[in-house]
Amino acid sequence: MSELRDVVVSVESLRGATVEPFGSFLSNLFTRGGDLDISVDLPNSSYISSAGKKRKQNLLGELQRALRKRGEFRKLQLIANARVPILKLESKHQNISCDISIDNMAGQMKSIFLFWINEIDGRFRNMVLLVKEWAKAHNINNPKNGTLNSYSLSLLVVFHFQVMLAIFVSSVNWKNCVHYETFLL
Repeated sequence: MSELRDVVVSVESLRGATVEPFGSFLSNLFTRGGDLDISVDLPNSSYISSAGKKRKQNLLGELQRALRKRGEFRKLQLIANARVPILKLESKHQNISCDISIDNMAGQMKSIFLFWINEIDGRFRNMVLLVKEWAKAHNINNPKNGTLNSYSLSLLVVFHFQVMLAIFVSSVNWKNCVHYETFLL
């Protein structure tokens, strides 16, 4: 991360930008061999969408050139026409694969949401990892092929927990509980 931060501040059009991890790493849903999602957040950005797609593509192109000059990264591939343009790369020293985007506030917010769910219920991480492995084994965890992405699979787990909680809550005979009155509003 520090090497990437050094390169980002060296690019004139990215001066003042911050380098923020998000995705499975931030939400604590990562697995060995997974990639690190990084958002380069521009200064004075809003949570709406400060940079248009074309500007993001140009900034990622500039970052790609600066990273090539630095020589600490390999497999640099700009995927400019994706819904969210990204720069894929791999660190030479730690062999960590990274996907870099610009001002990816939506990705960061989704990651924080999943982090909160993970903090609330300790079973969530294991269930998400199980569902992701099941989806991978059945070839339905690849959005490039029109199937579900990891975030969608995580939301299915959230839904499962909500339904199971509703079934549990409705099946309890609350009148036999010691503190029944505290549940009445």
